[in-house]
Amino acid sequence: MNAAAEQQEVRQKQPARRLPAKLLWALGEIGIVTVGILIAFSLDQWWDNRSLARQEQAHLRALASDFQQNVDSLKKLIVLEQQVAASSHELLLRAQARQSGSETLSQLFSRVFNSARYEPVMGAYEALVNSAGLTLIQDDSLRGALAQFAARVNDQYAERWSNELYFTFAREFAGKIVLAFETTSDADREREFQELLHDPRFQGHLAMRYSGERDMAREYDGLLQQAEAVLSQVRKQIDD
Repeated sequence: MNAAAEQQEVRQKQPARRLPAKLLWALGEIGIVTVGILIAFSLDQWWDNRSLARQEQAHLRALASDFQQNVDSLKKLIVLEQQVAASSHELLLRAQARQSGSETLSQLFSRVFNSARYEPVMGAYEALVNSAGLTLIQDDSLRGALAQFAARVNDQYAERWSNELYFTFAREFAGKIVLAFETTSDADREREFQELLHDPRFQGHLAMRYSGERDMAREYDGLLQQAEAVLSQVRKQIDD
């Protein structure tokens, strides 16, 4: 047997070395601590996720309530704007002797000079933005829809333009209209309105009133469609 073989045989006969007991104990302690830390982190993460989910659900419920109010308000305003536009258009036709109807001029005039504007309910959206931000909403599509709706209601150019037309109209003719409504006789009131209706300046303002409120009805209809879409998305994210 050569020397190399003898050394190999000696090594094989030697018992395997074991790690010292203290080292094994230390490694075991390290493993226990590591597992404990990982469990603690996992529990913290689980609790944070649960807390965020509860916050998201609370905000979603508040958003659903606000957007239901927005939908209801816009539906009523669309009806009003359509009535104002339709009454203005009918008065224009009557001024040109192209149409007659069952409604009195008093009824038509009262609707033409009826006005209301949309007051968006955005408290829940603003509370969300000011607290946790839109990032609390997990659904990307819903975040985008909320931001788009908020941007649109903040851009009130169409309303400002329509309001300016209305105020100019009212400043010039409100006094005469109030006096006509104060007339005790129905026949006298109708005669006063008939005279106003044949005033070219009144007709010009009336045409702009018709155009402005027709456009506002369309604007509110677009907002309504957006509000309904957001409301539908919000409700899908709410846990039953």
